[in-house]
Amino acid sequence: MKGAWRVFRAEWFRLLRSRATHLAGFFMVLIPTLHVVAARFVDSAERLEAARSGRELLGLEEGRGWAPLVEAWRVGLALGALLLLIHGARSIAGDRDSGVLRLASTRTASRGALAAGRVMTGPPLVLLVVALSGLASYVTTLVWFDFGPLMEDGYVILEVSELRRELARAILSAIPALWAVHAFGLLVSSISRGATLAVASSVALFLAFDLFKTSLGQNRFWLFATYSPSFIDNSAMQEMVGLAHGYSDAGVPESLMRMSYLLPAPQALLLASLAALVLTRRRL
Repeated sequence: MKGAWRVFRAEWFRLLRSRATHLAGFFMVLIPTLHVVAARFVDSAERLEAARSGRELLGLEEGRGWAPLVEAWRVGLALGALLLLIHGARSIAGDRDSGVLRLASTRTASRGALAAGRVMTGPPLVLLVVALSGLASYVTTLVWFDFGPLMEDGYVILEVSELRRELARAILSAIPALWAVHAFGLLVSSISRGATLAVASSVALFLAFDLFKTSLGQNRFWLFATYSPSFIDNSAMQEMVGLAHGYSDAGVPESLMRMSYLLPAPQALLLASLAALVLTRRRL
């Protein structure tokens, strides 16, 4: 498509210079960090209470850092999903409101390229969300907790290598879903008449699915949003929280893990294609 790469570069230039982007990045670091700090306070209070009462500290003896790491990272990714959705929803509709979309289509790019260039920003933004939230979670957790094997009553529940492997699988399963969330925002943006309506509609639809997805039963696993970390979470990251606490050593079923790898990316491409189709057929 003519001008897609030019649109992509222009979008990144605008993102890097935007105060909203800087603020979003700040919160992507701050929220996981505060989550780990809160976990540290809770852990200290439990240790102090155990020492005062003269009883043994319940729960894990070693590897206590995995749970706050995974929980903080999951919260960061859930926040990132919401920010990606808002960015996608704001993108096309906001440029239509300001007249930038019409100007770009007459001078630099085809209508399809206007959508394609914005779709191309999705994967790098997703990787940035994963990296910022993960780095903040890891560095803060490393200050106060250990990352040894999970041990309880002298018994090793999970080795470090197993925990690393499961965490890597959970993160990899979230990446395609987060890209699809961004693409969904772009589709809503291409349909909506204004940026405010696009953001409100996309967030409302995403949260509505989050609230009612359990009523869909097993059918929910065919939709990308199920695999995205969210505030009512069914993703692999939520299952990883249980592993990190030592509640379970089963992990996500292999069939669902394969679905999380394979389904969201084609759905993201379909959503992006629909956004491009809508953009080529309606007035700018």
